[in-house]
Order: sequence, then C-alpha cells, then structure tokens
Amino acid sequence: MAGPWLPALEMRSLGEGRHATTVAFPASSPWFDGHFPGKPILPGLGLLALVLHAVRSGLDQEALRLERVIKTRFKGVILPGDELDVSFHATPAGTDGAGLQVRFQVERKDEEVGTGRLVLSRRR
Repeated sequence: MAGPWLPALEMRSLGEGRHATTVAFPASSPWFDGHFPGKPILPGLGLLALVLHAVRSGLDQEALRLERVIKTRFKGVILPGDELDVSFHATPAGTDGAGLQVRFQVERKDEEVGTGRLVLSRRR
C-alpha cells in the first residue's frame, strides 16, 4: 500500500519466487524528517519497511507480516532521491509451509546497500 511513507512500486516477476523493483524516496518523504537535520539519510527501519512493502506487492499478499529478522546488513547511506534496486527471493518456510523465508538485496548503482533474510507469515 503506497502512501506518504512508502512509494508506489512497479514489481517485476523474475520467476521461481524472485521479484524486483526500482524505486526512489523523494526528499519530501517523512522518513527523512529529523534524520538528520541538514543531512537527511534513510533510517534502516525505512529500508526494512521498503523491503516488506516490495515483498507484499510482489507476491500480491498485503496480509503478510514480519515474524522474524534472521539477519540484516545495512552497508551504505541512502540519500533522498537515490534510485534503489530492490530484489528478493521467497521460499516456503515452516513445517506447514504457511510461512515464507525471504532473502533480499538492495543496490544503488550496483553498490550493495542492504541485504538480509526475513521470515514472514500470513496474518490470522
């Protein structure tokens, strides 16, 4: 769901549970308010929110919720207007297959700025 916090996404299916999109946060995004005055950067939580938004959009499952962060690495500073390439691979997780394990990667001009693994489940 796009809004002031998360931009609209145009997802591309790459097959076999893989999806990608390209997006930029405008300087007017609330994520940059006060983080940091005069030198705004996207907080790690904003990047994680973008990844969750991309997964929900790519899989057309708005009801997915974050259950666990297995690992994340934020490797670079993201400035207002930076164009980001977000990709992920989702596979079934859990004994009943109701959950998903998601591996994601975020790049800016071929520079990796974020990676991680998440476990998601369908809301009940």
